[in-house]
Amino acid sequence: MKLQKLILIKALMLLSGEIFAQKYSLQQCIETAISNNLKVQQSSIDVKINEANLQQIHDNRLPVVNASTGQGMSFGRGVDPYTNTSINQQIGYNNVGISSSVILFNGWQQINSMKQQEYQIIAEKTNVKANKENVTLNVILAYLQVLSNKEQVVVANSQASVTKQQIEKTEKLIRAGVLAETNLIDLKVQLTNDELGIVNAKNNLSGANLTLLQWMNLSPNELVEVEPLTVNEINLFAPTAEEVYNQAKEKQSFLKVNEYRVLAANKAIEVIKGTRYPVVSFNVGLSTNYSSAAKRNIISEESSEINTGLFVPVNGINLPVMAVQPKSSIESISYFNQLELNRNFTFNLQVRIPILNGYSYRNKLNVANLNRENLLFSDKINRQQLRQNIEQAYNNMTMAFERYSSITKQVSASQEAFSIAEIKFNSGTMNSLDYNITKSNFDKAKINLIQAKYDYLLRMRVLEFYQDTP
Repeated sequence: MKLQKLILIKALMLLSGEIFAQKYSLQQCIETAISNNLKVQQSSIDVKINEANLQQIHDNRLPVVNASTGQGMSFGRGVDPYTNTSINQQIGYNNVGISSSVILFNGWQQINSMKQQEYQIIAEKTNVKANKENVTLNVILAYLQVLSNKEQVVVANSQASVTKQQIEKTEKLIRAGVLAETNLIDLKVQLTNDELGIVNAKNNLSGANLTLLQWMNLSPNELVEVEPLTVNEINLFAPTAEEVYNQAKEKQSFLKVNEYRVLAANKAIEVIKGTRYPVVSFNVGLSTNYSSAAKRNIISEESSEINTGLFVPVNGINLPVMAVQPKSSIESISYFNQLELNRNFTFNLQVRIPILNGYSYRNKLNVANLNRENLLFSDKINRQQLRQNIEQAYNNMTMAFERYSSITKQVSASQEAFSIAEIKFNSGTMNSLDYNITKSNFDKAKINLIQAKYDYLLRMRVLEFYQDTP
């Protein structure tokens, strides 16, 4: 029972999609598209990568500190690392050390590297903005296309409704003997044409909805209803193409991306030039060691007399010379005592002067200069493309406005002709063929007016995007 209710509810939702469809304003469509756009998300990750690289360059300015230790065994004849004498035994040894070094000067490579990375970060952030602007423009165009097709569906339904009403009137006039029955057949043929127009208009609307959903990165099954836009009186776009270009070249983010990359390339060249300077570094170190062969004599308070082998003559008698010798013993020096006794502290100022490095400096500098030149050409190409796009958009906008103005007059004339034809047809003074031709001309004019209106709005929005992008 529950399953049947769920199926029924789902069927009702599908049959009445507009009722359950979520309404989106133009701003909501733009925000959703930007939030779901994978390219925008990917470019945001590029920003984080470059920020991490900048942090690493900052950290590289800190002193490098390393600790080390080593443990070893020696068997047979060798050198005692503690006494530096030759011995033939098993010796264990251990060394411990800590060292630190800091670069005092390296041709300003670190400073220029930081500036290079800072420009790169700005470029990537600007690239995120450029991707958002591109999504925004395409969503606006897709949104307007949906609105255009929606109006065409409304007009197509209205055309069919008028034809149905006329069929009802004609049936009454035929029964009254005013019109011939052939007029009814012609109207029914016209109704099938109107119904085909409805199908075509709905198909076009479905395609426009799909395009908008794809830009929003939503499922094609998502039910979306766009809110209408308030369109004021349509007037010719005032600024010239040159004025639009002059404003666009100062505001378009995709141009600024390349500008910052050129600045980063300049700093990359300075980094490479810095490799020709001497590198000055300061180094300090503390080390000590231990050897199992290290011994020391322990002298006790007890002593004994020993014969020195010398004699002193006394009254013709040689008396032996005796000496007092303290008692002693040999013992190993403990591990921590050796570490204390064997401490060694060093420091030095080191200067490394580059002389020959396989011409890597020359080759790297050539590549860096070519990279900057390539970016400068890309900037020229982007500006040329922007100018051409604006000129083309401006030309399209002008033609669209002229077409809209002409079709507006055509609709007015067609509407007047259709009103007269309707009166004549209802009075029996016009045949159905002439009536259908007049009605068809009026219907086409209304469809053409909608297309011309939104075509002009699309062209105008493109120019406004180039002109007013923050």
